[in-house]
Amino acid sequence: MSTGISIIMDEPRRQALLLALLQQRALLVAGMNHLLAQQRALQGGRVKRRYRRTKDRTVWVSPWLQRRPLQGDYDQLLVELNRETPGKYKKYLRIDNDTFQELLQRVAPALTKKTTSARKPLEPGLKLAVTLRYLATGQTYEELSTAFRVSPNAISVFIPEVCDALIGMCV
Repeated sequence: MSTGISIIMDEPRRQALLLALLQQRALLVAGMNHLLAQQRALQGGRVKRRYRRTKDRTVWVSPWLQRRPLQGDYDQLLVELNRETPGKYKKYLRIDNDTFQELLQRVAPALTKKTTSARKPLEPGLKLAVTLRYLATGQTYEELSTAFRVSPNAISVFIPEVCDALIGMCV
């Protein structure tokens, strides 16, 4: 027997509550990024880094990252979960697929990048899924990188962009 208190909510109220929680988490991430920028400014604007000279790159993307469409969580796991067990999909992202698609429609214009001759950009849906997983679980960029097969550097760039897009959508 559970001792917790259960609150029954209708779906629109649940979605509004979820959106409010996402906004709070996004504001927290944006605030942390702002504080880091202020700290860098106080340190003279630049952080000195030592770079090791390495061989010229022969590939732009690691082979295990190139297998994202075949083995990444966004292209494989989330599709399977949504098709076979929607409840597990909702537990994984803390949002159901219909709400995910609605959020994606609203923020996709802000997250879409141009395709260049050098490489194809990351999909807005992938960026949103990684960000929702980050906000839901607090996993490190390295853990997210391994699961979704996206470099940690790319994740560190687009999570604040997605959070800004979510905040801008609500304002």
